[in-house]
Amino acid sequence: MIRGGLVIKQMRKTRGLTQPEMADICFRSKNTVGRWETGESEPSFTEVFMAGSKMKFSDDEVFSIYSELKAV
Repeated sequence: MIRGGLVIKQMRKTRGLTQPEMADICFRSKNTVGRWETGESEPSFTEVFMAGSKMKFSDDEVFSIYSELKAV
């Protein structure tokens, strides 16, 4: 199973954002984003898609990132 934190990280890097910038988008602390990305905690499925939407990713693009990461 693919961790939502990896999807968040991939979306963040694709848009060239820092963790603090991503935290602002998600209305979370930068520490929370860091924990998601390292697997210490997990964003909900809803949080992943809301973050994607706020960064102008379509739902299909978010699913595509999940699929790409699953294939690796």
